[in-house]
Amino acid sequence: MLIALYELKSKPGRENDFEKAWAEVTDAIYLKQGSLGSRLHKTDTLGHYIAYAQWPSRKVYEAADASRYSEAQQEARKRMGDAMQSARTLYLMDVCDDRLRSNVVLPTR
Repeated sequence: MLIALYELKSKPGRENDFEKAWAEVTDAIYLKQGSLGSRLHKTDTLGHYIAYAQWPSRKVYEAADASRYSEAQQEARKRMGDAMQSARTLYLMDVCDDRLRSNVVLPTR
């Protein structure tokens, strides 16, 4: 399993727009790209987020291709980009021991 760790910053006053679009884009990545889902975390600094995404393998992560998105999903990507000040991948990490538990049910659209 591969984990991607991201640092994201929304534009001032665009936090709600960013969070909504992030959820739509994350659902699209799950549905179209084969990810195992993602979590978005707010930090103590307004508009500053940390997110991590789980992937079954580095191969699946590297094969992800935004051209598979529907028109609505492409629009969500654009809205997310418009609401973001910056985004960067901090780390790509291979899981060596997994003890995380979750009762979250991912969307099945």
